[in-house]
Amino acid sequence: MRINKKREVVMKRTVILLVLAIFSVAVAGDFSFAATSNVKVPKQEPEQVNESGPERVARLNGFTSCQNVVKKANDVILGDSTYSAYMSWNKSEINNHSFNVQAIKSFSDSNGYVTYSVIPNKNGGCDVITNQILTLDTNCQSAREDIYPDWILQGTPFAGVTYLTRGGIDLFLMSQNNGGCIIVRHEDSIVTE
Repeated sequence: MRINKKREVVMKRTVILLVLAIFSVAVAGDFSFAATSNVKVPKQEPEQVNESGPERVARLNGFTSCQNVVKKANDVILGDSTYSAYMSWNKSEINNHSFNVQAIKSFSDSNGYVTYSVIPNKNGGCDVITNQILTLDTNCQSAREDIYPDWILQGTPFAGVTYLTRGGIDLFLMSQNNGGCIIVRHEDSIVTE
């Protein structure tokens, strides 16, 4: 796959900002972080062969209150795609705070930035917050017509930005000067185990 120069610059900046964000969270409080990738699968214990990188990191660091939800979220959000993930968590009270995953994910036509947080709630379930950012070479109007035709228009908060919703998912299409489109998808969900 050939990546144009502008996209390459955007992805490099995204990775740099991601690293800086992880570093600032790590030094700001009692947080830990880890990195993993499914490009080269590390040797795992035999009983955990089907475990994803984020799922394994959560388990090995004691995040047990929403362990099954981390697995479900990872299966849905990252799935079988190629990705590199960075996880962060509060190490002093891990089961009372969020377990956060930030990843660069390979889509069929480009790479994207994905975050999800799994947070234990007071009702015994788990809240999951997901954000995905993807760039397309096509313009946003074409993307809306071809990819998101059934989404409901909520408005245009700024020039060149279209806000759509469907089934509790927010979608922002942001036109770029080069004719491309940045897509930001946000979803909140509650999962009961």
